[in-house]
Amino acid sequence: MSAFDAERIAFVFGPDVGADVFDDLEDPSDLDERVLVYDDLFPEDLTEAQHATRQVIANQILDGQPPEVWATAQRLLAAGAEPESAFRQLAMVFASQLREALAEEGAFDPDAYAGALARLPIPDAAEVEAALVERAGAQPGIELDTLQVQVIEALGGDVDDPVLEMLLDTVTDQLLGIGVLDLLAGDRVVSPFALTDGLVLTHRLSEDELRTGVLDVAFDLPVVAARELLELADGSPVQVAGEHERDLLWVGPDGWLDQYAPGDLLAVRVEDVAPESGGDVVAADVGLGAPPGRVSIEIVTEPDADPALVERLREAYDDEVAEPWLPVGAAVLLLSLQLDGPDTFRVPRLPLSELAEAAGLERRDDEVAHDESVWQADRRLGRLGRVIDFFGQEEKAAGEDAQFVFDLADIIAGEDPEDIGMAGHDGVNPTTVRRALTALGDELVLPFVAEELAVAVDDPDARGWAEGLVDVLVDAATRSRDVAAARFLAARVAEGEGETLVAEQHLILAEKAD
Repeated sequence: MSAFDAERIAFVFGPDVGADVFDDLEDPSDLDERVLVYDDLFPEDLTEAQHATRQVIANQILDGQPPEVWATAQRLLAAGAEPESAFRQLAMVFASQLREALAEEGAFDPDAYAGALARLPIPDAAEVEAALVERAGAQPGIELDTLQVQVIEALGGDVDDPVLEMLLDTVTDQLLGIGVLDLLAGDRVVSPFALTDGLVLTHRLSEDELRTGVLDVAFDLPVVAARELLELADGSPVQVAGEHERDLLWVGPDGWLDQYAPGDLLAVRVEDVAPESGGDVVAADVGLGAPPGRVSIEIVTEPDADPALVERLREAYDDEVAEPWLPVGAAVLLLSLQLDGPDTFRVPRLPLSELAEAAGLERRDDEVAHDESVWQADRRLGRLGRVIDFFGQEEKAAGEDAQFVFDLADIIAGEDPEDIGMAGHDGVNPTTVRRALTALGDELVLPFVAEELAVAVDDPDARGWAEGLVDVLVDAATRSRDVAAARFLAARVAEGEGETLVAEQHLILAEKAD
């Protein structure tokens, strides 16, 4: 029988897990052995950081050290907290204390930890969510710091409590991530659904849309386009298709667009409906997201050109692009215009895509930019994110090698090393190219770079970037393993361009060299 008492085991793993859970381990007191049990019994949807924090709290409870952790858990349970809620609060306290210690480059403070535990309970995450959404909706454009202070005070918390600060940051990030809140330039927070309620947006019908019965709504109908529960006036459903906000489509019933003609300017409204509507939009738990909506579409006469509105849109874009130097989404433009003038889209205007074009902006999917360097910065950021996700900390050195290859490709494509954070880079010369070829000798780096090149070839705006890199590598490769790597990459690029015979020749040369 395990040395750990049943009450603690039930708290850590759930009421259905018995106290003999560690019986098969040679030494249940060995923390490394316990990981086997934790991997089997902890929730599967935890992030790596959450899993690690949960292990720490589990060990502290099972071992009774420090004793304040289990005592706090018992106090929370006695006050009516659910075990999972209590566990998450304990984990939040530990994570916040660890974050403070790391930020100050000091040791973990046991006294501060005990003091933070004594201040529990903290508000439930659902309470924080509701308070954030309510106040953001009532005060459009409120600064983020002000909003968070208001929420803490409304919930009776202390604005200097690091645990509450961490909880608020976590919940805020989640709401921003799922689009329930949006952050505009100047750290202004808005509730997209509140700010766009009752708007009339326009979209110009194309021949392809009329033929297929599918509307491309990603740019002209931002925010409302992403609603998951939509119906027409007769109750028939409108399906939202597309994997991302950038490629959202509306698919209606057969013939739903037949009454219109190509080039018609369609005014689209989405009104909230009760979940118990008699149509196909049924009662559903939509959480804090958009409520179910009823779509109405009508032809409208061409509105007069509005240079002032075009100027406002460009100003909103300039404000948003200035600091991150990344493309700006249609939703951000719409929300910025509405925040600046709440009546802007209460009447039909030209489609948002046409307004953006008049403002000198290029549209790609649901985003716009004024200069190619903005699109290039977005591609670099995306690649960096994929490098971090793929290699992580365990293969950090390999990830840095992969990033070096991509940086070299950027410079080959004409980027200034200083502009991409590579000040002092030697540029394109035998030394840097040789370093890139050496990096490609890694069994993780080569296939990862190959996949990135394949993705780039599918993008007409990035194809030259991929071609430039492989041309330089192929010309410079002399050692057998370098030739094999360079030719393999060249084959992937040729294959992506539909040049299968060329790709085959590159692979033959790669095989001979390897």
